[in-house]
Amino acid sequence: MEVKKIIMIKAKKEKSKRILRPKIVMIRSNPVDPDPRVEKIARVLSCVGKVTIIAWDREGGSKKREKRFYADIERLQLRAKYGSLMLIFPLVFWWIYVFCRLLLKKFDIIYACDLDTYLPALLVAKIKRKKIIYDIFDFYADMLYLPSFITKPVGWLDRKIMNWADVVILVDKAREKQIYPAKPKKLIFIYNVPEIEDVFLKKIKKISSKKDFFFYAGLLSKDRMIKEIIALFKKHPSWKLEIAGWGPLEGFVKKAAKYENIKFLGRISYEEVLEKTAQTRFCFAFYDPRVPNNRYASPNKLFEAMALGKPIITNKGTSMTELVEREKMGLVIKYGKVDDFQRAISFLLKHPSLCQKIGQRNYQLYKKEYHWSNMKKRLLRVIQNLMVI
Repeated sequence: MEVKKIIMIKAKKEKSKRILRPKIVMIRSNPVDPDPRVEKIARVLSCVGKVTIIAWDREGGSKKREKRFYADIERLQLRAKYGSLMLIFPLVFWWIYVFCRLLLKKFDIIYACDLDTYLPALLVAKIKRKKIIYDIFDFYADMLYLPSFITKPVGWLDRKIMNWADVVILVDKAREKQIYPAKPKKLIFIYNVPEIEDVFLKKIKKISSKKDFFFYAGLLSKDRMIKEIIALFKKHPSWKLEIAGWGPLEGFVKKAAKYENIKFLGRISYEEVLEKTAQTRFCFAFYDPRVPNNRYASPNKLFEAMALGKPIITNKGTSMTELVEREKMGLVIKYGKVDDFQRAISFLLKHPSLCQKIGQRNYQLYKKEYHWSNMKKRLLRVIQNLMVI
């Protein structure tokens, strides 16, 4: 009887240890090389648990396995084109891979990013009776360039099964409308604000901006006005443009780099993104409002502009527009209008003192409302609540 008690006490202690520092598996359908949101969330999770990231390297350009101080990353290297209709075949393979890896892994919490990771993750979570967090970076049905007879069932399924997650995370409060009538058990908002150490921020804010230098980092897709941006810079050889990122239009951008004033950097670290952004006088971010997902865009670039004290040029028709106009954070143009974009650039270049004034206001707003430390506390509370036995 005494031996049985000792065994039970030991077992209870082991369980407590496991719960106090859980094993967390994050899943993302890109290489996470880089992925600012995934990386900064992983750093937060590593404060309370051991983090593994399962990622999908569609181009084979990243290490298959990588150890970072905040997470171990393992990548499925399976080639697939972004935005292609043929993606369905490698996507099914990706789901099978995620399902099998999770079945074999020991974990306490799954952190699934978007529907293309949530489906297999949810199945394993229910089989193994583990906690699951569903972070919706983009509502999947609204970012598919497919007929409505496909997107509508996908949206219906997403709204249905997100109710089975222990926690659902949205990147902006405006996106609540997008997931209606879903009723998640717990819903929280983690904005896409950058994670920048105050010391590093002070350092890069000292970098002098260059009058005719422009920089874009992000997804290279047709709904981001990439072609229109390049068309404008071809007409203005004195304006220097550097582009970093990946996506369906990567080949198009590489070809455009034959012009002396256009440079393609490919994938670069997030620190480099911030340093390059600090060199610009103002930022720009465009999202085609005809794409339903874009109407709720809450992009990194907006908050980076705020943190670095830069005005921003964006387009009408998104929830971001409302914030920019309300807080007088920059200029708003019509989507796809190259002439409007040119006039906005010319206006801000002619009024450096106005740029500085807007930038200072944006920085104060960042410190007060959108500092990453606020999001970090919110996320840690979620994990701590899930860890309770």
